[in-house]
Amino acid sequence: AEACGVDQNKAVAIFSMEMGSEQIVTRLLGSVSKVNQQKMRTGKMDEDDWAKIADVVSAVDIPVVANGDITCLGTVQKAIEQSGAAGVMIGRGAQGRPWLLAQAGDFLAGQAVRPNPSIGMRHHLMRAHLDDMLSHYGTAAMRLARKHIGWYAHGLPGAAELRDIANNNTDATMVFAAVDQFFEALDLSDVAA
Repeated sequence: AEACGVDQNKAVAIFSMEMGSEQIVTRLLGSVSKVNQQKMRTGKMDEDDWAKIADVVSAVDIPVVANGDITCLGTVQKAIEQSGAAGVMIGRGAQGRPWLLAQAGDFLAGQAVRPNPSIGMRHHLMRAHLDDMLSHYGTAAMRLARKHIGWYAHGLPGAAELRDIANNNTDATMVFAAVDQFFEALDLSDVAA
């Protein structure tokens, strides 16, 4: 295998009968694209890997999805252009901004891209998300919601204080009141959505 990979500059993948289908697919894609398999497994691909994905796109007859550091519509466009992929996968880039997924869908479909939500809509989305978490996780929800609260508030005045309250309380009533107070205190004329 080493002679084939190094001496002849050929893609090499080594498989074991004990490997699951996910491992086999990851190895195949990594072999064809020459993208580090650890980066593929952990979803930590970046802009440098998009051009490598183009090798996979040209080698297979199925749709390929690009990912890695996709945080805005500009990176959606660059990922598609550089990889030739059929679509993109957005992960960390949508943390606290779930509307980015719909905006990316609009962009890729060639439609008018919906605007960022207003501060009032952000408040509504955050409350709905927290309500859903509370319904699903019960008493553990407020501990799990801490990171989401931080992401939704990121970049807004008073975000550090809100994070401090969320990080130090598990009482849903207290955290929800802090969220409401945070959004009510924002001077909407000074805040871009």
